[in-house]
Formats: sequence, C-alpha cells, structure tokens
Amino acid sequence: MERTNFAWLFAGLLLLVVLEATPQTGGFATAAALEGAFLALLVLGVWSLRSFRGWFRVALGLVALDLVAVALYVRGGGLVWYLASGLCVLAFCVLCAVLATRFILANREIDWNHLMGASSVYLLLGVIWTVLFAIARLADPNALANVSVAPGESGEVGELLYFSFVTLTTLGYGDVTPVSPLDRNLALLEAVFGQLFVAVLIASLIGRLAWASGAGANESLLAAGSTADPHAGAQ
Repeated sequence: MERTNFAWLFAGLLLLVVLEATPQTGGFATAAALEGAFLALLVLGVWSLRSFRGWFRVALGLVALDLVAVALYVRGGGLVWYLASGLCVLAFCVLCAVLATRFILANREIDWNHLMGASSVYLLLGVIWTVLFAIARLADPNALANVSVAPGESGEVGELLYFSFVTLTTLGYGDVTPVSPLDRNLALLEAVFGQLFVAVLIASLIGRLAWASGAGANESLLAAGSTADPHAGAQ
C-alpha cells in the first residue's frame, strides 16, 4: 500500500492543477465542489505518509473545515469565509509537504515512490503560493496586475495558479506581474524556494541513489569472492 501513496498524491495534485487551469463555466459552486473533491483525494495521500494516523485526522479535519467555510461563502457569508477556506487549504498543503519531505529524507533507499513524493512536494509549493497570493489579494485587490477577476470570484484560483507556477519555474512571462511590495516579496521567495528545492532535494536523492548503487556493487563483489573456490589459489 505504501508504494502507491505518492502516486495518489501526485495524481490528485495534477488533476487539481489541470481542472483549475480549465475555464470554469459552472460558477463558484462548481469550482468549490471540484476543489473539495480533490482535497479529499489528497487526504488519501496523507493517509499513506509513514502511517501518521494522527496527522491524517488533522488533515481530515482541515478538509472538513474548508468545506464548511466554502459552503458558508457560497451562501453569501462574505469574504471572511473565503479567507477561512484559504487558510485551511494552506495549512493542509503545508502539512502534506512537510510529511512528504520527512518521508523522503528519512529513508536511504530510493525508488519511484520517492521520486513521486519529491514531485508532489514541488507541485504543493505551487499550490501553497497560489493560496498566499489569493490571501494577499484580499488585502489589496490590485496587488497583481492583469488578473481579470476580483478576489473570491470564480476563476481567480486558476489565474493565480498559473502565475504561481510561472514564478516557481522562473519562466517569468510577464503577463501577470506583482505590484504591491508584499506580492513582490512572495514572488521572490517562491522563485528562490523553487530553485533551492530542485537543487537541494534532487541532489540529495541522486547522492543517496549513488550510495545505494555503490553499496550494492560492493555486496556483489563480496558475494562473488565468498563463493569462489578456496582451493583455486593452492593449485
């Protein structure tokens, strides 16, 4: 079961990114339902992270609180519930990223599941900064230039997700740009975190993979030596 955990997490994140990037015609309620469904799918990934069942309950509680906040916002409760939903999603994604990183770094053996986990953490960074940009726009709706929707409206998450991943990968197209000092700092930190994550974590994975390969080669040589004919040198 453990080997499929990160595959579920990675698949859920990819589907979330793809759906948010797709034009939404069903209004905010449809978008919220999709986000809630895929947050539930991400919880399945948390369940498998080193069997931290206590953390799974925390993640499940965050998803439940998010769905309540979304429901209250849809019923006209005001942007305060939009903020509450964003904070729940932010806490959920940070929890996923921390547990996944701890799992990756705590195990010396490297396989495809670890690579899936590292890829999931990278995608989670993009989602985390998407939420941070959304929260920042609640304080200053003009914090980002060329965003076509107001804070809290349907389609905002898709545009912010696009800007977040363009920043994370340092593509920098320039069609959406940070204007306020807060958003400029957030964009700068995201670009730095994205590059450091790739450089540090990938280097760590490659180093441990090389170590494991070297250890395996040494064991093969020792095994071959132990099975050699002990009388061969005496003849």
